[in-house]
Amino acid sequence: MKKIFNFSGLLLLCMALMLPVLTSCDNDDFDTQQYKGGIHLNVWGPCPVARGGELRFLGSGLNQIKSIELPGCGEITDITVVSPSEIRITVPQNAEPGKVVLHHANGEITSQTLLSFTEPIILESMTPMTVKPGQELTISGDYLNLIHEVIFSEDVVVDEEEFTAHSRYEIKLIVPAEARSGEVIISDGAEKMPNWIHSEEELTVVLPSFASVADLADKKPGDVIELPGQDLDLVTKVEMPNGDELEFTVADGKISFVLPENASDGVINVIAASGVKVPVATIGMAVPTDLSVTPSTELRAGDNLEISGTNLELVSAITFAGASAASDFTLENGKITVAMPAAAISGDITLDLLSGKNVTLHIETAKPGNISYASASAPLGESMTVTGNNLDVVSEIEFAGGVKATPSSLASDRLEVVIPTKAENGKLIFRMANGESVEGPEMTFTSPTCAWISDLPEKFVKGQRYTLTVVNIDKLQNVTLNGVQAKYMDDPAAGTMLLQIPSDLEGTFELKLISSNGEMSYQVAIIPAETIAYEGPTMLTWGEEGRFGIDLKFFKDAKPGDVLKIYLTQTPNWGQAQLNDGTWSASIPFGETAKFGSESYIKTDEILSSKDIDSVSLVLTDEVLTHIIGKAGDYFGLNTAYNLTGQVGMVIQGSDIQIDKVVFIYQ
Repeated sequence: MKKIFNFSGLLLLCMALMLPVLTSCDNDDFDTQQYKGGIHLNVWGPCPVARGGELRFLGSGLNQIKSIELPGCGEITDITVVSPSEIRITVPQNAEPGKVVLHHANGEITSQTLLSFTEPIILESMTPMTVKPGQELTISGDYLNLIHEVIFSEDVVVDEEEFTAHSRYEIKLIVPAEARSGEVIISDGAEKMPNWIHSEEELTVVLPSFASVADLADKKPGDVIELPGQDLDLVTKVEMPNGDELEFTVADGKISFVLPENASDGVINVIAASGVKVPVATIGMAVPTDLSVTPSTELRAGDNLEISGTNLELVSAITFAGASAASDFTLENGKITVAMPAAAISGDITLDLLSGKNVTLHIETAKPGNISYASASAPLGESMTVTGNNLDVVSEIEFAGGVKATPSSLASDRLEVVIPTKAENGKLIFRMANGESVEGPEMTFTSPTCAWISDLPEKFVKGQRYTLTVVNIDKLQNVTLNGVQAKYMDDPAAGTMLLQIPSDLEGTFELKLISSNGEMSYQVAIIPAETIAYEGPTMLTWGEEGRFGIDLKFFKDAKPGDVLKIYLTQTPNWGQAQLNDGTWSASIPFGETAKFGSESYIKTDEILSSKDIDSVSLVLTDEVLTHIIGKAGDYFGLNTAYNLTGQVGMVIQGSDIQIDKVVFIYQ
């Protein structure tokens, strides 16, 4: 029975089990440390050894040995260094029994044991020198009756019981399928340190072969490849460039296989049982050609595009520039139909193939053009008319000064927009829903002639009163909120108005100032005095059962100066609440805005001096909000029962503090 194993590993194991039989010139008779620093010899062998065989030495620092002296043949400098702990030499035919001396730069090591020799085993010839696995190989020589193993390249071993003939002068055996070309070793099979005799010439083991490496160009999945060759019965695998193996057949001196769906460019190899790869073909997969797309310009979200060309059946995915995901498409009658995604921008459509290749087509989206205004100047707060082309794709208009407005009406050739009261003179930017934009002409703005608010807050808190500056307050006649008479008191001398926000309104509403010479309307957001971000109670712990997250959306709605308020119940024990960002990467830099000492902890033994304190208020600075929004995280390690709808902005955990509620107070 043939055996295939790592012979060198077995050899090292056997040698490690032997007692040291050498000594160095320092009279250290027995060195029981197997491998240590410096130059030391621990074991050598085999002994007896065959002339022409291999003598091996194990120890440490042996790569520093300059020569090895054997009786009868002088110093040998042709030393094979396997590693610093192993060297080998071939025993010359004129070597004689005696002590072995290893020479190094600082001295020498002399064996106490005498070198002795076996019968003169000779490997004279191998026939044939080119052999096919499965065929018989004849090894000729002398004392071959002492040989019990034949070792082919890559440690493929044929044991004596597998020999087809065995005598003093000849060994015959069947070459195993796993054998590779290279030198052949005959061995006496000794258990610890066998004698190895190497062949002087290398044996050539036949492999599958082909007259030339085929050039397969413009191939498609499903194509049948048929290639003639020799010794194809030795093929065990066909391997594609990506490493995938294919089913194959061999008949009439040809090998056949079918290209898979994911076939890619590269080299196709056939593999013999020995593991040797033989290149059989280079392949170049076909790609779509003669491509065109209709329409290719003035495109809008939802438009159907038709792609024509050859080999379109190879397309596996279609991606538009600006779109994060591939688009669904259909292939009928040799043409592809695909819808324009809302996020798509001008640029390339990429057609991906399973082969890993891709091809592109260029498209242009519809953009506003020929933009003009009904007037080069208009009052702030009033509606202005814009004319041009493709204006129906505009989703937002940005005025100089960074203020933005949404068109109140849209058509392809016309739009209306209310000019924000904080707009500044300059060019307008017309933005599309996909993020693209074009720049319009400059516009000059004048102050409204009717009453208008110059310091309108971003948000109103319901139930609160606000003092607002009103320009042209002498023209003011009435104020409505959500179409209902608002409670207000004007002060013409101060140019201000005191406005009461109803406690029963929450959402976005129209605030209208009615003047003697016109009206001014504003869309205003009315929010609760406290926006609840979390409602417990939860007794904090350091584990999942007692930690929770605050949704990032509350921090995105906040601005510097807003307050995060944490309602809590103290326990008799010292406790703490730790405030982490959403990715657990760092503490939140509340600093001096957190009136409790530490940047990331609420500690009852330090700051809650009175047991009557049931809340802590934290001012949200620009630094804090930037940190939190930039360090948002996912749900990992959190109890999702707290109704998180997006990413986590803050994680609260700790011990011996009960968190009752977390609210945001938007100023």
